[in-house]
Amino acid sequence: MGAYQLSDPLDGSISPGEFTNTTLQNLYSELTSKVDISLEEATKVGLLIEDMDIFDLELAIASTQKPELIQLYERLKCGSENHMRAFYNQATTLGVTYNPSYISIEEFDRIVNSSNTTCQPN
Repeated sequence: MGAYQLSDPLDGSISPGEFTNTTLQNLYSELTSKVDISLEEATKVGLLIEDMDIFDLELAIASTQKPELIQLYERLKCGSENHMRAFYNQATTLGVTYNPSYISIEEFDRIVNSSNTTCQPN
């Protein structure tokens, strides 16, 4: 699909929350079942999603030499870091502890202890 021949994970889906990719479907089902448990669990799911996103975006950045993709991935990563800070603030308010599963604890601490940014290119 498009200039980079990427497949659409929603291709063939006919309703929200339906994925043709079984890995995405299983992850979606697992995480949405957790958010219904409590606000605390929903906050942990939010942190986990941003943790995964940041990790995946770092892998994507490392796997390309295309400047336009690197810029896109960097901006998406910045947005995920801002989201992580918001979820972390909620977690702190709720007394929820979260330990990252994908990024390092050092990177997590750096993110949650820094300020939001506008994610605009330099």
